[in-house]
Amino acid sequence: MMRLGFSLIVVAHGESLGDRVVASFTMQQQMPLRKEDVQDSANFHLVGPNQCDPQFGYRYQWEGARVPILMFDNQDDIAGIQIVINSAEFPLYPGSNMKANQFVPQTGLSKDEGDWGVTAYFKDPAQICSSGTRAQDGSIGDRLWIANAEEPSGFLEVPLRHSENEMFNGRWKSSGCAPTGFLFPGSAGMGLHYWSMQDRQGNTPCIESDPVFFLYDHGRLNGFGFQISGFDYRVPTVGNVRPTGWEDPQAFLRPPGREMVEFARHPMEPYVFAVGESPKCSENINMFDTSNHGDVTGGTLHVLFRDPFNISCASSPDFSSVDSGYISGAVHTGYHLWLVILVARTVLA
Repeated sequence: MMRLGFSLIVVAHGESLGDRVVASFTMQQQMPLRKEDVQDSANFHLVGPNQCDPQFGYRYQWEGARVPILMFDNQDDIAGIQIVINSAEFPLYPGSNMKANQFVPQTGLSKDEGDWGVTAYFKDPAQICSSGTRAQDGSIGDRLWIANAEEPSGFLEVPLRHSENEMFNGRWKSSGCAPTGFLFPGSAGMGLHYWSMQDRQGNTPCIESDPVFFLYDHGRLNGFGFQISGFDYRVPTVGNVRPTGWEDPQAFLRPPGREMVEFARHPMEPYVFAVGESPKCSENINMFDTSNHGDVTGGTLHVLFRDPFNISCASSPDFSSVDSGYISGAVHTGYHLWLVILVARTVLA
């Protein structure tokens, strides 16, 4: 089990993971936290058996897409979240960074629903179908565990607090940080990104990047994300449908239809990656052209557990007072324009 520097890192079971599950930084979709709420929502439908699966509980999938799937325990509380792929449309490693039976086990679902995926738990997975202790009021859980068959316990245990600059023996390194107000005054923030990378010169091959990253603010976990790298222009959407605007190399990209997967283009520095740390293989990510690495795709889904309007990055510039002239110059192309427009779009009903 990966437990870097536990003299400095505390995984505080009993401490709250957070009070919300917000999927997609750009769309800010608040996820239902109780099974009766997800059952009453037209945005989700049941997948798998209508009985508690001892590995996944009860699962409900976002309507019209594969991502995300919410998991609920036998006490009807949210217990975790999954992203899944259809391996017939979007291949496993080496056709992507989705490595079977490592971070990516089989889901027990059909290919159309998503037969392989990454699973994150907010509570003890062993109690998902038993009468385990309910989370304290206002909390979604006491942990973030990512299923990983390479770990002796079967899970990567992510620290809720840390005082290290690098986690898990350097496997995940801190990089770009996005505070509240980094796009425009009052805009949502993400926090300090921890990416799996071999070094800080962008030398991690996209195919070898782990499909999860973590978000911290002043040493406290405030979210994480799924990250799927594809090749040969494949994307992890239903039917391999490309994001809206892909034909225009200057366009911002929106997820097609009801998809929630985020598709970024460069520049992604300094808010997602620190300057000079973006993977070299992603220099033309999501361009869908014949440029160098132009066939590489990247789909992410940020999942936030705490208030994204109260994030301040240590040593980051103060963006709370930037004027509209600065913003119009800073966000006129690429990733920044993509974010500004998507943050402003009306959320799905």
